[in-house]
Amino acid sequence: MKRMFMRNWLSVLAVSLALAAGSMYAARADADGVRHTQRQQSILIHLGHSTDDIHSADMALHMGTNLAKHGARVTMFVDREGVRIADKRLPIADLTWGTDNVGTDYSAFLAAGGLVVVCPGCAANQGLTSERLREGAVMGTPDSVAALMLEADKVIDF
Repeated sequence: MKRMFMRNWLSVLAVSLALAAGSMYAARADADGVRHTQRQQSILIHLGHSTDDIHSADMALHMGTNLAKHGARVTMFVDREGVRIADKRLPIADLTWGTDNVGTDYSAFLAAGGLVVVCPGCAANQGLTSERLREGAVMGTPDSVAALMLEADKVIDF
């Protein structure tokens, strides 16, 4: 019971830190070199697919990486079949869509600063535990998932 509480607490902490990470404002420079400050957007990407729709999973990763590279704080919430992308037992390096490799695209998403939050109920239904999560993924809680939804400036659904 104490381990489960600690794991849930750590998940809430990880998601909270990810939401608060960095400044809420991002500096950018125009072509003339003048620096402007704009509010950094919080983007939530909802992914409900993985092996059942590799194209959607790959598009979500590409979109998240691109938005993160343009200064947004990007969190990908995975539920239903989408939780499988966070399961380290699944060799996502074997998943391809055309010339795109899901494993490579997942790594690029993380490198750009993205975070993956896993639906705890959907994970349990798939036999996915915190110990089996891929690097860059954290187990959500009902409270942390609610916070993600409420604090997002935009939600993109795949």
